[in-house]
Amino acid sequence: MEIPLSALFENVGLIANGKPVLKNIRRITPTRIIDLCDQASEITFYENLINSKSIFSHAASASIGVDRSPCECLECRLNKAYELAQFAALYSDKVYIRNFFNDYRSPSYISNFKKTDLTESLKNDLIIYTALLPLLEAGKVEMVSFGDICPHCLSIRALHENSKIEYEKASKELERRFYKEVTFSLHYEDGEVAISASGPDFLLPHGTLFLVYRNPTDILPQNPKLIEKAKASGEIKLTSNQAKEIKAAAKFSSRITDSVAFELGGANFLNSYYLSDSELEIDFICSLTRDPFARRRTSLMGRYLTCLVPFIDSVNIIDLLTLREREQEAFILFRTALSKAIDEYKTQGKSFTERDAQAVYSDIIQPRLAELDLRIRKAKTSFRKSGYRKLVGWAGAISVGLYTGIFTANPLAGVAAFSAAKLGSEVIEDTMSKSDVTEEIKGDNMFFLWKVKELSKTSSINGPVFN
Repeated sequence: MEIPLSALFENVGLIANGKPVLKNIRRITPTRIIDLCDQASEITFYENLINSKSIFSHAASASIGVDRSPCECLECRLNKAYELAQFAALYSDKVYIRNFFNDYRSPSYISNFKKTDLTESLKNDLIIYTALLPLLEAGKVEMVSFGDICPHCLSIRALHENSKIEYEKASKELERRFYKEVTFSLHYEDGEVAISASGPDFLLPHGTLFLVYRNPTDILPQNPKLIEKAKASGEIKLTSNQAKEIKAAAKFSSRITDSVAFELGGANFLNSYYLSDSELEIDFICSLTRDPFARRRTSLMGRYLTCLVPFIDSVNIIDLLTLREREQEAFILFRTALSKAIDEYKTQGKSFTERDAQAVYSDIIQPRLAELDLRIRKAKTSFRKSGYRKLVGWAGAISVGLYTGIFTANPLAGVAAFSAAKLGSEVIEDTMSKSDVTEEIKGDNMFFLWKVKELSKTSSINGPVFN
């Protein structure tokens, strides 16, 4: 029986109490990293996983899946991790993400790092991993490895027959877009060469991206003169021909096709749906698949979740998972209603947009929640007017008073006892009223979201944290 992935890291001291152990991460050798990540890849190999068989299971793009691509910045990845956690807890049955530890299995990948950079990269990956641990342990997020299958082959295997030509055509078109809309430069510093790309955000994260190579011959074996020019000036802007000579566009566009490969692989081998926050990726997928619902399956993208549920940022993820477990039937009703509302706001064949998400909340969700609030208030008013309820409340207060010793034989405690009993009656009455009243709205398909909204008022959270 395979050990859990978390236990693998705990056993070697890289994780303790749900957090990375920095001193042990700094001491680990590259050889040990390769060995550990070999085991991590085997544990999460797709053929060993049990398919969720749910229309609400998703294969996430690299960005949503908190991968190092498209942006390695820890802050960006943590923000994405929180969005992923929200989506998984509030909507999905399972979100598959690529096992980014799989990269460390490659000696050539590790050799591209300095020792300090390698341990820093591993530390960041473990921070992301432990941040998602509650979702991983709850089975709402699952890491997946496709082993040594290259992204190109994975895409082809996941598509229909005769798709190779379509895939190659789409990949070349993507490269052409990069050459047309992106500028490339070559940098040289301390024996390392970097290619930088600057262009629109939908092609590059934050509009710019650097790829660093410790061994210059890895990227420029045919043109060493370019390296000499970059070495002399520190930076040179590449002409269109120079960029094509070193295949610069392919080095950056491959990040998009690699992300698409995981989504396609997940959809095919794990019986899940695509999940992406990139229109470019969605368009790429739609150009490859004959599935008429390819675009619809990405309808609820993580980046629009706060538009659909503005108060979700105030809810502790663990509290949300607990609520979902406790109110399973109400959750299913809510999710079905939300999916239907989204479908009603989409134009046929078009993706779900931020404007659509805002409209769904303002036109459908918000009025329904306001209606439930009104029903609660009316029911509470009716409850408090009931003499019978008042009597039961007092009886409860007296019972509590006797049990806790508020009422004693000491006559000097009479006034205090009376005040305490009165206070107890009010607390019990209020508790009983809430219990009775919520029963009246429990069958409403927005009851679960109403509970989430109530939870947001009391959840102990300050910013994008998980616990």
